[in-house]
Amino acid sequence: MRKINLVLVIPLVLALLSGLALNQASAVSAQGNSPVGVVVAYVPGVSITIIDVHGTQIEFVLDPSLKIEPADKAATLKVGSFVTIIAP
Repeated sequence: MRKINLVLVIPLVLALLSGLALNQASAVSAQGNSPVGVVVAYVPGVSITIIDVHGTQIEFVLDPSLKIEPADKAATLKVGSFVTIIAP
């Protein structure tokens, strides 16, 4: 189990570092408590599961009123995508 977590955390850390290196951190993600991570499971219109930098998996049920921003990137959302979840 530890090896699996390590294998999953390494790509997450690389994604985080590359995002910072490319200065892609948005103002919204800088505000605090929004979960940030790599998508490990995604069923459009149903649910999304991410793994954060600590190796914690978090699953979200998707509401029909879901908005993916930027909208032109919605079609590219898949397992392996780096995301920030903003939820009430």
